[in-house]
Amino acid sequence: MSCILKLNQVYKNLTEVDKKIADYVLDNKEEVCKMTVSGLANNCGGSTASIVRFCRKLGYDGFSDFKIELAKEKDNNESKSEYAYIDEKSSLDSIIESISNKNANTIYKSVSLNNNKDIKDAVDYIQKAKKVYIYGIGGSSLVSQDLQMKLVRINKNTITFTDSHMQLMSSNNVTEGDVAIGISYSGESKEVVESMKKSKCNKATCIGITKFGESSLSSLCDINLYVSNVENSLREGAISSRIAMLTLVDIIYIALIQNDIKENEAKLMATRELVKVLK
Repeated sequence: MSCILKLNQVYKNLTEVDKKIADYVLDNKEEVCKMTVSGLANNCGGSTASIVRFCRKLGYDGFSDFKIELAKEKDNNESKSEYAYIDEKSSLDSIIESISNKNANTIYKSVSLNNNKDIKDAVDYIQKAKKVYIYGIGGSSLVSQDLQMKLVRINKNTITFTDSHMQLMSSNNVTEGDVAIGISYSGESKEVVESMKKSKCNKATCIGITKFGESSLSSLCDINLYVSNVENSLREGAISSRIAMLTLVDIIYIALIQNDIKENEAKLMATRELVKVLK
């Protein structure tokens, strides 16, 4: 995973001490790779303990682990293809270019924020689960429904509800051996968080799909899959984050199919034949 991308994702939520460390790292990437932890502390006005905490907030075991990843970085500038401000004077051409470029950029960043082991672990737990419970509201509910449809097609016992009360009530039925998947861009959707709390209490394996960084949802989960922190405007809504979440869902789905491709292809063909009668 790109440590510079991770750093940019969480920057605005860092403490003032952490921002000083982050600023120094961003301005002196090559030099930091050669420093000791005490050397970095002296240069950015922090302490060795604050440096270690800073590294752990980004998901690294310590400063040495952080330096290894930093040394792998190429210059990771933010893409210029961000949303332009869209108003009543915006042309259709500018809207098309802005939205398509932003979505592509968000998918790239989101994939960069995840490591293959976490994705593989999530797939393995879903594969072995007795039941899969999926929680999401609003735009995330659309992602929940998409994941449920895909899992049902390969005969996974999957439960999700659009009604938040039903979601919460269903979490009471979760048992050990089940998987609970919480989908929330902010990681703070109360209905999702409470459903995941109950699922965790009932000893389910908990998987989160949320934006990168610390949140109530991520703190509950055994595995977190991340999307890029992209929603900066009310006008943009959940456009790019939803696309990134759907991309993660597609990755999980195809990986599950590949685990037993012959059997799953037969199931997919059977469901395709069934829905043909409706056309």
